[in-house]
Amino acid sequence: MKKNDLQKLRDLSAPALQKKLDEMILKREKMRIKRLAGKLENTSMVKNLSKDIAVIKTLLREMQLIK
Repeated sequence: MKKNDLQKLRDLSAPALQKKLDEMILKREKMRIKRLAGKLENTSMVKNLSKDIAVIKTLLREMQLIK
């Protein structure tokens, strides 16, 4: 995730971040299934998506602690 993307995520509200998180988790699960079936060409995408999910979870936690 690039710095610009991170700044855009920080500008989003908590419900918007949660929605994005849910979408990314669903996408990651679909990619894992494709990887296990041998149909995913770029297997590193799963790892990158997992890192992005961790970033969003961290931002959500920061928002909770600030309140």
